[in-house]
Amino acid sequence: MVTSSEARPPDQRERRLQPFASFRYRNYRWLWAANVTHGVVENAQRFAILWLALDTLDGGSRLVGLVTLMAVVAPLLLTLPAGVLADRKDRRLVLVASHVLVAFGLVVAAILNGTGAASQGLVVLIAFILGVGVAVGEPVRAAVIPAIVPGNRLLNANALYALGRGLGAIVGPVLAGVLIGTSGMGSAFVVLAVVILGGALFLKPLRLPSRGSSPSPQQAAGSPQPQAIGGMFDDIGEGFRFVTSRWGELRGLFALLVATSLLGPWLVLDIGPTLDQLDVSPRTASLLFVVLGLGALVTVFILASIGRVTNAGTWYGVALVAGAVLAAGISLADSYALVALLMFIYGLALDGRSILFHTLVQSRTPISLVGRAMGTYFFVLAIGAVLGALVSLPEVGGLRDQGWLTAAVVVLVGVVAMILWRNPGLRRMPSHPEPAQPVDDEAVAPGTG
Repeated sequence: MVTSSEARPPDQRERRLQPFASFRYRNYRWLWAANVTHGVVENAQRFAILWLALDTLDGGSRLVGLVTLMAVVAPLLLTLPAGVLADRKDRRLVLVASHVLVAFGLVVAAILNGTGAASQGLVVLIAFILGVGVAVGEPVRAAVIPAIVPGNRLLNANALYALGRGLGAIVGPVLAGVLIGTSGMGSAFVVLAVVILGGALFLKPLRLPSRGSSPSPQQAAGSPQPQAIGGMFDDIGEGFRFVTSRWGELRGLFALLVATSLLGPWLVLDIGPTLDQLDVSPRTASLLFVVLGLGALVTVFILASIGRVTNAGTWYGVALVAGAVLAAGISLADSYALVALLMFIYGLALDGRSILFHTLVQSRTPISLVGRAMGTYFFVLAIGAVLGALVSLPEVGGLRDQGWLTAAVVVLVGVVAMILWRNPGLRRMPSHPEPAQPVDDEAVAPGTG
C-alpha cells in the first residue's frame, strides 16, 4: 500500500523523521514478528534454566557458570556453519529450524523436570541444546534483512531489529517468572515451547528474493565475486577471506571487533559488587536496568529516525571505547545516582555499536556472502562470550579485579585509536554508500529462500 509520504518526491520524504519506515515492507514485518517471538522465548528460557539450576537443583555459582558457558559454547561451534547455511540453503527453512530446536530443548527440559530426572549434568546439556537453537538462527536473521529492505533503510531496519531484541530482553524474564510462579517450572517450559513454535508461523508468509537479484553497493562497484559452491570448510574460509581482505573497510572493522571480544571478558558490565557496596534492595537495583534499557531505547529511536550516519566507522569505535570506560566507571562508582547516570549512558552506547556494525557489514557485502560475514561476526563475539563465562567462574574470579579491569580499558582505548588512525577509510565510512536505490517490496518475487 502506498502511503502519503511515498507519494512525495524522494528528497522531501527523506527529510522527515520515519523511525518505523521499515515496517512499510511486508516481508520485514513478518521477519520482525518472528524475531521478537524468538527473542522473548530466548530470554525467558535463559531465565528459567538459571532458575532451575539455582532453585530446583540447589546449584551454586559454579553450576550457573557452567550453564552460562554451555549456552555460549554452542554459538562458538555453530555460527560459522550456520553462516554457510544462510548463504547456501533455504533461509526461511533455517529460521524455522532455529525455532524448532529451541522448542525441542524446552520440551526435553519439561520432561526431565516433570519426571524428576533433572540433574546438574542434564541441565548443562539442556543449556547447550537451547544454545544450538539460538546459534543456528543468528547469522541468517542478519543475512535476511538486507535482502528485504532497500539499502537506504538498513540502518532503520537494524535499529528496529534491536528494538525487538530489547523488547524480548524485557518481556522474556517477566513472562518466565509469571509462568513459573503460577503454573510451575515444567508447565513454563511447555508454554514457552508452544510460543516459539507459534512464532515460526510468522515465517510462513515470508518471501525472500533469490540471492543473485539484490547486489550490494560493493558488488555494483566491481568487487570480487563469490566462488562456486564448495565444501563447508571452503565456504567458511571464503567468509574469513572476505572480511579480512584488503579491499573495502571491513578488515579494520573486524579488527575492532576482535580487539573488543578478546578484551571484553574483563569489561563485561558487572554491577553486583557495586550494588553490595551501596547496600540497595533488589527492587531498587532492578531500576538500574530499567535506566539502562531507556538509554538503549533512546539510541534505537535516534538511529531509526536519522536514516544515514556519516563517519559511522568512527562512531562505532567511539561506542566501543565508551562502553568499556563506562563499564569500568560503573564498577568503581560509590553512589546510586552516579551509577544510574552511568548506566543510562552505557545503554546509549550498547545498542549503538551493534546497530552500526550490522549496517556497515550488510551494506558492503554481496547478498550471497552476507551470511558467512555475519557468521564470522557472531563467531568472534562467541569467543569473547566464552572467555567471559570462563572468567566469571569462581575458580578464576580473581581475573575480574580492578587491576585487570583498568589494564583492559587502557589497552582497548589504545588499540581502537591505533586501528582508526591507520584506517582513514574506516573513520569516514558512512552507514551505507550513496546512492542507495529504493526497492519496491511488493514487487519482490519469491525465490528459493
